[in-house]
Amino acid sequence: QVAREAEAATAFEARVQQTIEAGAKDRETAIRWLFDAENDPYVLFDPDYYCSLHGLPYGYFKKAA
Repeated sequence: QVAREAEAATAFEARVQQTIEAGAKDRETAIRWLFDAENDPYVLFDPDYYCSLHGLPYGYFKKAA
């Protein structure tokens, strides 16, 4: 599980970087855009829900903040 979560985090960070390269001004904006792209309002209220959808470790966004 730890290895899968690390792999998911690496993939997520690559998506963040791609989103910044596509026009997001910073990491915070890129993450907001990725959350918005889910088309699921619950993601906006509970970032850990996004974690569960994408295999990221619980609390990932609290640690990354």
